[in-house]
Amino acid sequence: MGPVVRGRQMSRAPGRMYERVPSWDLCAQIWYTNCMEVEAWVDGACGPTNPGPNGAWGVVLVAGEIEKRSSGRADPDRKETTNQRAEIWAAIEALRRVNRPCYVTVYSDSQYLINTMTRGWKRKKNVDLWDELDQQVAKHQVVVFKWVRGHNGSPRNEAAHLLAEGALFHG
Repeated sequence: MGPVVRGRQMSRAPGRMYERVPSWDLCAQIWYTNCMEVEAWVDGACGPTNPGPNGAWGVVLVAGEIEKRSSGRADPDRKETTNQRAEIWAAIEALRRVNRPCYVTVYSDSQYLINTMTRGWKRKKNVDLWDELDQQVAKHQVVVFKWVRGHNGSPRNEAAHLLAEGALFHG
């Protein structure tokens, strides 16, 4: 079975007008037809224990030949967080950074994140973050969630992991 898609559907009708993306946009200097395809490679980290006092996220966004990387602290206002919360936080931050409605594919090594979004796993915990993720998904044309095996040589998955770990230990 292929990946499950969440979000609004948009037809890819031929002959749409092309528009230049402003230079401040994630996808600067890329021509697109009303929306573009973006890959979002995400990872979360928690430490020094799980649950622990610190959580962080890392994101690698790819649109055409443009690649943007960012990271930060997850749950900065909570006394304690978990790796699962950091994984959801990473997906939220990735979608926040895609500032136009697009076709987004979110790649994560978190089965918790992917299966909750694609297989309807129950949202018993972290409801605040699931609600926020749903809001971010709704802003895009189509969002597809795909699982990738972690630490298996995928350069962008490894980059997202290193970004999250760097934000976790170096602020």
